[in-house]
Amino acid sequence: MAAKINPRKLLRTFKELVVIYGPGKRERDVADYVCDRLAGAATVVEDNAADLIDGDAGNLLIRTEGTGDPLLLSAHLDTVEPCAGVKPRVKNGYVTSRGDTILGADDRAATAVLIELALLAPRLPQARPLEILLTVAEEIGLQGAKHADYGAISARRGFVLDASEPPGYAVTAAPASEIVRATFRGRAAHAGIEPEKGVNAIQMASAAIAGMRLGRVDHETTANVGLISGGRAINVVPESAEISGEIRSHDASKLVAHKEHLTAAIKKAAADFGGEVDLAWEEAYRSYRLAEDSEPVALFDRASQAVGLEPHHVAGGGGSDANVFNARGIPSLVMGCGMEKPHTTEERIAVAALGKLAELATALVTTP
Repeated sequence: MAAKINPRKLLRTFKELVVIYGPGKRERDVADYVCDRLAGAATVVEDNAADLIDGDAGNLLIRTEGTGDPLLLSAHLDTVEPCAGVKPRVKNGYVTSRGDTILGADDRAATAVLIELALLAPRLPQARPLEILLTVAEEIGLQGAKHADYGAISARRGFVLDASEPPGYAVTAAPASEIVRATFRGRAAHAGIEPEKGVNAIQMASAAIAGMRLGRVDHETTANVGLISGGRAINVVPESAEISGEIRSHDASKLVAHKEHLTAAIKKAAADFGGEVDLAWEEAYRSYRLAEDSEPVALFDRASQAVGLEPHHVAGGGGSDANVFNARGIPSLVMGCGMEKPHTTEERIAVAALGKLAELATALVTTP
């Protein structure tokens, strides 16, 4: 009988992982758990990403021996808040939290699978060499992936285990994203005695937002303003206000066009009210689109079929470490893991989905 990941052992590893506190830049205890579990079984190297992002742990690169071209498999170590005091429970075939925290299946389910796969790999016949990259600070801007040591990675095919779709689904295209921050500067004045002497920065920011096309701009593009702040007292005309938002698009020309639209709305609002604005754009991540016959997609399809799954290819609406890997020249897709309602206190994952993800990851390593 071929070696495979033991479902009970996998579930135990997953439950041990989710109780470890580890939001972005605070993954030290999670990284130590991984290193302890793999001590003597695989080579684990931690890079210097912690120093570069002001965190307490770097990315972990795990290597296993094998035959043929290496594969890059990846997950992230961090979770989102509230993630302190997670108490997992299994009920009706699902793993959940108590309801007052997230569960952390995003992305500890994938981390558990990759730990068990690294332990299993030496017993897999004709297994490919593995380079397993467990990144930090993914949830707060893909920071670990952006600062990974790519000189240490030789794989030319990547698989990121981090999508909420069921196992058998692959995200083969994802948008680019740019972040905008605009600080409006007006003039303070007493709001009850001489408001006409003031220039209301919050009103400027509001006018700018009102002039923007936000939400789903078209089938490939979205835009959002998610943060606004300003003012210092209710009886003072606010002299400053800041807004932050983003654009995402699968089409580079549409992203540029909507960036120009938002820029124009911001500058017009400042000018209309006689104020000023400091405006800054930052690239969050680049888009990618893998061809149906590309090596990662073809291998994913073969591996899915080998474990009885019908492969599905979808376009995603968010960014992941795969955006960074593709930009660094490693064609990569994102695999569905089966977590449901991630980033909420209702998050859960089916025990069966966790087991199927393990089967699929193992098949990636062994399928010709």
